[in-house]
Amino acid sequence: GIVYKAQGLYAEALEHYEASLVMERVGHGGGDDASHSSIAVTLCNIGSVYKAQGLYAEAVEQYEASLVMERVVHGGDDATHSSIAVTLHSIGSVYKAQGLHAKALEHYKASLAMKRVVHGGNDATHSSIAVTLHSIGSVYKAQGLHAKALEQYEASLAMERVVHGGDDATHPDIMTEVNTIRKLCKSTGLVSTCTL
Repeated sequence: GIVYKAQGLYAEALEHYEASLVMERVGHGGGDDASHSSIAVTLCNIGSVYKAQGLYAEAVEQYEASLVMERVVHGGDDATHSSIAVTLHSIGSVYKAQGLHAKALEHYKASLAMKRVVHGGNDATHSSIAVTLHSIGSVYKAQGLHAKALEQYEASLAMERVVHGGDDATHPDIMTEVNTIRKLCKSTGLVSTCTL
């Protein structure tokens, strides 16, 4: 399924993911009631194919099913786990693609909070936290809240620099963040507040 999705062959990708889903359900207790992390991953993969096709309702349905299962597998509604945080982020990305900014922010912020817990607290540094900070910034940018977007992008950049070796580090993630900040500053007149 992964290879077909990467090639844009979505029908074939879905066919293989759905076959995998059937086998995983049989292998982990049978039927639609089976719960296992591998089933949750496959549901996410199916959701990602639907998202790539612009079938957002179907994507959210698969991601939500995965989220429910991940919470069951990892301890219930209050469970904290990196896979839950990733799925929350994925749901946020679908809502962002639809222009549903409030829902996107809700899911991104829930993902961010969970990633911080998973990776050591509010002062944690991790590339997945930086990605979510960037995503929150992109929603603020889409809403025209440029100062808030800049704040999130700069926090993401600072974290990417820590993760990848400091202020002098060269890494594609750092360069992406620098370019994002420069474009935002140039296009919005925030040049005086930009740190680059």
